[in-house]
Amino acid sequence: MEGRLREGITVEEMPAGSPVIVRATQVTDFAHGLTMRAQICIPRNTLRDAEEVEDLVLLPRRA
Repeated sequence: MEGRLREGITVEEMPAGSPVIVRATQVTDFAHGLTMRAQICIPRNTLRDAEEVEDLVLLPRRA
């Protein structure tokens, strides 16, 4: 994940100086959380967190 985020900076999908290590950790932790929820059979329609946290964890793409 960290490598992909660094690549995003290189190709200017993300601003230079973005906190890639912090973002990589957040994305990984969030993905693990969603996996655990799926394993304990939480209905998909209650997993709105994925949409709500997207802007908090991932930086918006440059126009």
